[in-house]
Amino acid sequence: DRYYVYTWDMDKQTWTPQAGVRCGPWSKWGLRRAIRKLRAMGYPCDYSSAHGGSGDPSVHVTKR
Repeated sequence: DRYYVYTWDMDKQTWTPQAGVRCGPWSKWGLRRAIRKLRAMGYPCDYSSAHGGSGDPSVHVTKR
């Protein structure tokens, strides 16, 4: 499986890649690296949001 990470852009009102964090494709282990980068930028990125839940409404992770 491959994962893609997007953040909510308030100006564009859509999900977009976050500057400084590649949106994907990420492996399961690579996804952890992307989540750590987003946390360093101030996004909560809790477990729920990283697995498609609604823990952090500003971060969206998809699996393809």
